[in-house]
Amino acid sequence: WQVVAHAEKAMRSGGVFLAYTPSITQATRLRERLANSLFVEEKTMEVLHRNWHIEGQAVRPDHRMVAHTAFLTRARLMSSTIGETEAALIAKGHLEPESASNPTDSSPSSTGLRGRPGGKPKLP
Repeated sequence: WQVVAHAEKAMRSGGVFLAYTPSITQATRLRERLANSLFVEEKTMEVLHRNWHIEGQAVRPDHRMVAHTAFLTRARLMSSTIGETEAALIAKGHLEPESASNPTDSSPSSTGLRGRPGGKPKLP
């Protein structure tokens, strides 16, 4: 969650953000930050770890399994084109449809997210 703002600036449009977090509370904080960012298509999955016993033709999972290891979260940075960015911001609820396509300046930073000046959502 602490690197989301840096990733927005450093990544190219359409780039994939991937984070490995050991606890669900960290994954939750990350998802909250991603929800208030220029990232879309957020998805979190739990990673399970199970070793396999392989000896020649004898192949089976080990009898013992570690039930949880961590969480993977991925998201994609929005397109850099104004139309696609506005559509994604509207879909996420950060931009009101009537404020999109401002005839004087239609950039996401001038229209504001959820009515906030500067185009960035307020983060917790």
